[in-house]
Amino acid sequence: MIIGNKNISNIKSFALSQIGASHKDYEICEDYSGSYQDDIMSIVCVADGHGDSRCVRANIGSQIAVEVGIQAVREFISNQPNIDLKDTKETDKAFVQLKSYILYKWLEKIKEHLDYNPLKDDERRLMDIEMQEEYERDGTIKYFPLLYGSTFILACVTNGFYFALQLGDGDVVLRTKKAYIFPMPEDERCVGNFTTSLCNADAIDSFRHFYEKGSPRALFVCTDGLKNSFAESKFLFLFLEKVGENVLESGEVKAVNDLSVFLDTLSEMGSRDDISIGAIIDIGE
Repeated sequence: MIIGNKNISNIKSFALSQIGASHKDYEICEDYSGSYQDDIMSIVCVADGHGDSRCVRANIGSQIAVEVGIQAVREFISNQPNIDLKDTKETDKAFVQLKSYILYKWLEKIKEHLDYNPLKDDERRLMDIEMQEEYERDGTIKYFPLLYGSTFILACVTNGFYFALQLGDGDVVLRTKKAYIFPMPEDERCVGNFTTSLCNADAIDSFRHFYEKGSPRALFVCTDGLKNSFAESKFLFLFLEKVGENVLESGEVKAVNDLSVFLDTLSEMGSRDDISIGAIIDIGE
């Protein structure tokens, strides 16, 4: 089956981030989110900058990740006039190239940021002792990607197929005709507080993806602050169902405003972490 790029209809998409209750004292949200939609594609992306003391520019790393990811996928869809989903080998190869390009551009952009914005005194004081000593000795951090460490999740719906990419923790949630599911292959290295990251030297080996033909009823990407605010996955699914219903009943703008207020309360009562969510919803279903 050859999938072509044609006009998509009945799709609403949005992305938002809410600073976590535990981060309000220093007013830095380490999450970032973004969305893009045109006549042939809808994209949502979220990223969660690491709270590790070595990742002093995690909030910038997550922002660059989202910006780079959305632009890369826009180019990917525009430059792939036909994708043969039956040719699994070639399709997987195309996604490996896409993931490699995203990593390359992220590394390029964070290096550019560091070159134009040397570490400040207050940033150096936040780093662990080993990194401080390295910077004082060499005037630089040899493995600079660690400064900008972040996870990455992106979903895209275009005419005839949809896909998601993920590196690190967080969740992709798909609403099928029958149920809500987690369609992304698991990363066994993401356990407890440990996560794989864009900043890992072997990041490409931990970059996952899935794709399907057709169009989903809804596709969500969420940083781990959302799922960790619920006792069980079923409550997360109920919450996402309400998000979709609110978009249908109240419209996208009001639904997003309501969601922002609710996420503030949810973080306070739940994970206390930053929360990001991106949603692609078919309002014609």
